[in-house]
Amino acid sequence: MRLADEQDVFKDDSDRLSALRDHLRVHMGAERFDLWLGAPNELTLAPGELHVYCASRAEVLWIRRKMLVELTARCGEFLGAETEIRLHVRQAAAAKTPAPQHAGDEPSGDAAHVQPLLTDEPQRRR
Repeated sequence: MRLADEQDVFKDDSDRLSALRDHLRVHMGAERFDLWLGAPNELTLAPGELHVYCASRAEVLWIRRKMLVELTARCGEFLGAETEIRLHVRQAAAAKTPAPQHAGDEPSGDAAHVQPLLTDEPQRRR
C-alpha cells in the first residue's frame, strides 16, 4: 500500500518503466500481464503516453477490447497523471516479410516458405 505523501524517485525512464511493469503485474494479475503485455510485446514510456508494441494486429484488437480501460486507469494510478495508451503492431515483423509474389514469378530462397499471418490482399487460389 502506498502512502499519499510517498514519492518515488526514479533514476531514469527505464527505472520508471520497470516500476510501472511491476505495478501493472500486481494490480492486473501476473498471468494476465505476462500473457498480454509481457514478452514478446514491448512497453515504452513517453510524456503522458504508454506505447504498447504487440506482435500482431489480433493482440492489439484484444487489448483494445478487453484491457484498455483498466490499463489506462492503472497507469494513471501509478504515474499520477492522465496517461494515453497507444497500441501498435511491431513494424519489425512486417519489414521482414517479403513482397508478395505475382503470378508467374518463381519464389527464391526462403521467400517461398514465408507466409504473412495477416494481410490486406485478397487470397489467390492455387
